[in-house]
Amino acid sequence: MIISAGKEKVTSEKSFRIRFGETVTTSVSSAINPSDFSTCDEFIEAVKKTWEETWDDAYSEQGLPRPQALLPGSVAVPLKLAVPGLPRLNIIRICIVAAFILVRMWR
Repeated sequence: MIISAGKEKVTSEKSFRIRFGETVTTSVSSAINPSDFSTCDEFIEAVKKTWEETWDDAYSEQGLPRPQALLPGSVAVPLKLAVPGLPRLNIIRICIVAAFILVRMWR
């Protein structure tokens, strides 16, 4: 199980908002192997129990923030603004925004 808490603060599809600087806590459970259980019902109960424990861990007060990433291969990177496109396109975007601001100021 992998459950992330706080992701709805970063990107809200409902309000079309994106926020920076929010903490997203991800809780990762150990793997559940179906062959470790003799019946399907035992396996389903183990999945339910693990899901609840992982959920509680992700949303617990003491779990925020984590001192290190728990997902295998995770690497902490500094926050940076990502603007897609070639530099030439970004220069055009800046010129358009600057022109819009100047037009608004002269009105």
